[in-house]
Amino acid sequence: MNLKDKVVLVTGSGSGIGRKTSLVCAEYGATVIALDINEEAAKLTEKMIIDADGTAMAAKADITDRVQVHTVIEDVIARFKKIDVLVNNAGSTRLGTMVDLEDSTYDFIINLNMKGPFIMSTEVAKVMIPRRSGRIINITSYCAVRGEFANAPYCMAKAGIKMMTQVQALELGQYGISAVAIAPGDTNTELLQDAFRKRAELEGKTIEEVYAAAGKKVPLGRVGEPEDIAELAAFMCSEKSQFVNGSHILATGGYVMA
Repeated sequence: MNLKDKVVLVTGSGSGIGRKTSLVCAEYGATVIALDINEEAAKLTEKMIIDADGTAMAAKADITDRVQVHTVIEDVIARFKKIDVLVNNAGSTRLGTMVDLEDSTYDFIINLNMKGPFIMSTEVAKVMIPRRSGRIINITSYCAVRGEFANAPYCMAKAGIKMMTQVQALELGQYGISAVAIAPGDTNTELLQDAFRKRAELEGKTIEEVYAAAGKKVPLGRVGEPEDIAELAAFMCSEKSQFVNGSHILATGGYVMA
């Protein structure tokens, strides 16, 4: 797969699926903008790419702050002249049943997982439209199509991003910009490990029991690994996938099927 000459901006690139997607895209020749609210983590991703003879730029921004996002995009355009692909990957959750959830927790989850990708997409689209070319990849979750206990705001936000992808395809297609969503199943990242620890506490189980139960639900017999999603995202960055537009692609090992 050839991503040479593509500039790919990945949010949440300091860990998990975001970092692996950044590394894989760089391996295929892309110039990667590694954006994360954790500047040290973003710089480590940048270093890993450069040490492997790739090209990368670390950037820090809170994706829920339009001013910060706009500033980062201006910096990218000043240095690289364009953004070919945006990967909206940044996200997180805090588990808790709806009746026990604080409003501040709800606001945090919705803002990060839905408002953030909306801001990123609209700001990047503004620089893609004049070039009449671009690709937006939104990382959702199987939670976008199946509810999950003690995770309501996250499920709601990811379902919203699934629908945002369809609207992006409708509104931006006239400018040669396509959009696609990737819905991972349980993937062995820091976020999943933290969520499983909390779920173990809520359910009175060990974390090993939670992992085993999650793996048994998947026809392939395991939870996903970051590279499972990263390789799919890299393919979606390529010209070979451009006619896939507005779709929500499940990557769950068969746990959730269309």
